[in-house]
Amino acid sequence: MSGFGARGYKARLYVEDELTAEYLKELFVFDSGSVEVRVAGCVHAVKGIVAFERKHAGVNAYGLIDKDFGRDNHDKWHEEGTEIFRGTCHEIENYLIDAVSMKACEKASANTRFDFESELKAIAGQMVYSVACCDVIADLRKTFFDDFPKHPSVFSLKSEKEACEYIVNANWVATMTDRSKETLTKDAIAEKVHVTVMRYTSNLNDGMWTQTFPGKELFGQVRQRAFADKVSLRDFAVSIAKYQRVNNRIPADLQELYDIICQ
Repeated sequence: MSGFGARGYKARLYVEDELTAEYLKELFVFDSGSVEVRVAGCVHAVKGIVAFERKHAGVNAYGLIDKDFGRDNHDKWHEEGTEIFRGTCHEIENYLIDAVSMKACEKASANTRFDFESELKAIAGQMVYSVACCDVIADLRKTFFDDFPKHPSVFSLKSEKEACEYIVNANWVATMTDRSKETLTKDAIAEKVHVTVMRYTSNLNDGMWTQTFPGKELFGQVRQRAFADKVSLRDFAVSIAKYQRVNNRIPADLQELYDIICQ
């Protein structure tokens, strides 16, 4: 895989949004000639651009995307052929949920009474039931639509009967009734919601909430409470990144990602 011509970057990393890009640019500035960070716009765009640039432009391209309510692929990060990285946190903004680095922000240091750790945890506590609901919905979507029938190739079916059988014989159709009976009863959903609420409540107590709760909302809400409109999301993120970089607080996932794509 070639470099990028005159610029000579070792790797190009595509992310979903501008805030993530600005954060990573500042975080990796210690070796700015190694990683070029670009915005793709969404998960599908990240995957599509990375595949295209690798195949048609000879670019050493990678993608970093949010895990959201799905699974990370951290166990495959060091495998040859891994091009898309999904971190262990809910989303990239979770790496910004660092109360020590937040407090070091210039305007934050002027307000010594604001307790970022307590405020963040209080915000997370207000999310428990909604986040649990989102988690259950995401799990139901996976249960019912992961094996949804794919479109047949345009020349593969020769009759109306074959078209009908293609759908009727699909595993998704064949198993839907049983899955619905097992999963979509009121009792089954209530149990699933209860277990999920307990998990997120436990996260509040064991410290995992900084990784499992939605980082975008945590970051946005605490910024608003601390600064109102005096500090932008971008400036706050860049300030955190700078402190993490200078004070050896770069999140382990992101340091590992950097080492992998620059090797």
